[in-house]
Parts: sequence; C-alpha cells; structure tokens
Amino acid sequence: MRAALRKLLRVVAITASVAVGLALAGFAYGWAARGLLLTTDDVEYARPEDHPVVLPRDHAAHPDFKTEWWYWTGHLAADDGREYGFELVFFRLRTPGVWHDHLPVWWFLKSHATVAQFAIVDKRTGEHVVADRRAENSRSDVGAATDRLHVWTYDWSASAAPPGRDEDGVRLVAAMDRYAIDLRLTPEKPAVLHGDRGLMRRDPGGITSNYVSFTRLAVAGRLRVDGSERWVTGQAWHDHEYASGTLPPGTAGWDWFSIQLDKGAGATPLDGTELMVYLLRGTDGAALDGSKGTLVAADGTHATLLLGRDFRVTTGTEGVWRSPDSGAPYPLGWRIDLPARGWTLDVSPVARAQEVLGPAIGVNYWEGAARVRARTPDGEIGGVAYVELCGYDKRVDKF
Repeated sequence: MRAALRKLLRVVAITASVAVGLALAGFAYGWAARGLLLTTDDVEYARPEDHPVVLPRDHAAHPDFKTEWWYWTGHLAADDGREYGFELVFFRLRTPGVWHDHLPVWWFLKSHATVAQFAIVDKRTGEHVVADRRAENSRSDVGAATDRLHVWTYDWSASAAPPGRDEDGVRLVAAMDRYAIDLRLTPEKPAVLHGDRGLMRRDPGGITSNYVSFTRLAVAGRLRVDGSERWVTGQAWHDHEYASGTLPPGTAGWDWFSIQLDKGAGATPLDGTELMVYLLRGTDGAALDGSKGTLVAADGTHATLLLGRDFRVTTGTEGVWRSPDSGAPYPLGWRIDLPARGWTLDVSPVARAQEVLGPAIGVNYWEGAARVRARTPDGEIGGVAYVELCGYDKRVDKF
C-alpha cells in the first residue's frame, strides 16, 4: 500500500513539475514577446504586392498575412413585412509575439486568433444588437480553411461548397440571444478586384492590401427573432481583404461606404449599380490622399474613383450622435457627389445608435444600415447601404 502511495506521489510530482515547466516557458516567451526580445514587427509577413489575386483560390485563408477579414452586410425583408440589416464579420490575426489577457501558458502554441462579430438592426424600431467572440486557433472548432472559403468561430461560420461540388454561393450561420441567421448568399455579379487587379494601394495614409468584393448577392434563408423563425430574402455585400502593413502616424480613422442602388428599368445610369467609397482621415479630420472608391456598373464592369478628381464626400449632414457607451462622437448623414457625372447620393442611417462595441478586438466603431437617395440628370433612384466609421473613439494609428 505504501509503495503504491509513493508511486502515485512520484507521478503527481512529475506531472506538477512538467506543468510548472510549461508555465515558466510560456511566461518567458510571453515576457519576451511583449517587446523585450520579440514582437510582431520582427515577424516576416507576406506582402500583398507579391501575391497577385487569383480566384477562386484567394477566397480562402492566407495564414502568412498579418491580418485578414471576411465581411458580410445585408438587408433582409421578412415574410411578416419587417425589415432588418445584418453584419457578420470574421477577423483572423496572426499572433506570434502577442499575449492575450495576460495568459501566456499556451499562447506560444498558437499561430492565429479569430474574432467574429454579429449584429442585427431592426429597421422599424431602430433596435441594434451586437455579439462578438474571440478564440485562438489551437482549437478544432475555430479556424479558416486554406483550400476554400470556410471560416468558423465555434458555431458561427461562413462556408462555400467544398472543391469539386458545383455549387455557387456561401452559407452564413450565426446566433446570439435575441437573433439567429441561417442564410444562403448567391452572387448576382462577378467578383470585383479593387484597385490594380485586386491590389489596393492607399498611400500615403493607409495600408496596401489585396481586396476583393462581391457587391451584390441575393439572399434567402431563415432569421430567428426572440425564438420565432421567419423566412427572409434580400441582398448583401461581401468584402474579403488581407494585408500585413501598419497605419502610418497621423491616420486617425476612416469612413467606408458600400452602396447598392435599386435595380429599375434602366431609367437612370445608376440603376443596378454599386459604389464603394472609403475616406482616410487625418488627425485634423480632413481626408487624406489615398482615399478612393470603386464604381460597379449594372453589367459588372468597374472603375476606380479618386477623391477630389472623381468624387467628394460631405459628412455629418444629419448631425452628430455621441455614444452613451464609448463617448465617441459619430457624424451621421452623408452626401457623396460625383460632379463630372452630375450625380449626388444622400445616405441616411436607419437608426442612429448602431455602434459596435468590440472588446474582442479592442476597437469600437459605428457600423450601420442606411437608406440612399440618388439624383442624376435623368431622374432619381433609391438604394441601401452600410456605413463604417472607425477611429472616432480612438485613433487607429494608436491601436
């Protein structure tokens, strides 16, 4: 009996020693990674300039880049007449040399972290609900595939069909306390490769990235609201972007717009078109060089737009909304003019309180559904949009 007890105690002592050793190794690695020996700046990341976009290959994950995200926003009409906006985004962050929540013990075994955010806005009531998740990719239920579009964080996922299956589109699945979605998104236009065949340069105020969008996706599926399920249809927008740079000092933030104009009978040149615009802001609030846009015609052809030459943006046409949670002042209401074409687009949020508080990524931002009214020499047309305002809570060059 005593011999068995001594043997058990030896096993416990050895196990404890191994655990302590791993903890010390993790602590030493984390201590070094916080800047004394190794930081993420010492890691050699892939460069967008060296990675020409090839589709469908590049819908998948790119683990050699520092940051990557897959982003969907959309507008849903339910069979009971209610209308909603949704956002689902997955961020994948390469993590060598980084601690998270001061837990270094297993951190040295992880190569990536995945952050997911899911938001719904009820367009009638203005209610806006957000949830987010963060997890490290040492878990089997978190990750991103490198052979196809398939990214998942626990039971939230975005998935294209596996190679060899002749299926278009992507399935989005996410759930939180009040809302859940299970949606099928099917492209109505080819993918848009922004900038120079997918290489988007934002010098001098931004980061060069590989940037691909599906600017008009048909949506059908199920939305659960407070336990009640309903059928929804609508339209969505998808961005996929990956980069390895850092924002230069003096870049305060950005304003980003994804605009989808109604499909009519071709009465105006904007029928069935989409417009992506982003403004990089300096610390004085002025737009920086490198602010650009992409105009996508009804037939799917597209052209790059430059701030000043092709378009200008007026912000805050409906005043400023100050978040009661973060205190950030967000200018709401926007006017986008394309003077050479004689076009003016007025963009109005469906609700003012559409801030996304992001404890999982340490960034708070405003991401909201909006309505659009566009005027052209040939007439007016409506549309929908999503708008992202980042850097009003904290400058992005300080992240």
